[in-house]
Amino acid sequence: IPLSEEGGIAYSVWKRKNSLYLPRITKFAFEFDRKTVENTGAKSILHVPLVVQEECIGLLTFSNLTDEMKLTRKQIHSIETLCTQVAGVIN
Repeated sequence: IPLSEEGGIAYSVWKRKNSLYLPRITKFAFEFDRKTVENTGAKSILHVPLVVQEECIGLLTFSNLTDEMKLTRKQIHSIETLCTQVAGVIN
């Protein structure tokens, strides 16, 4: 994934250091995202940045290729907590 505007939504998540959940992918603001969905068949996406000491060191992307994900805020929070732990281990 390009770490520039060409990287689409993933780059935006990286830059803002905030998770983004797309329960249904219906339109594309970025060409990179359109190509990714066409190639993978993803129905839903959750991007979670890995942040350590205010620096984004990575990004985990969760997707469902067969059905739309139906995540609750609590489930997303649990995934974000896991990603925080992963970021700490990586660092």
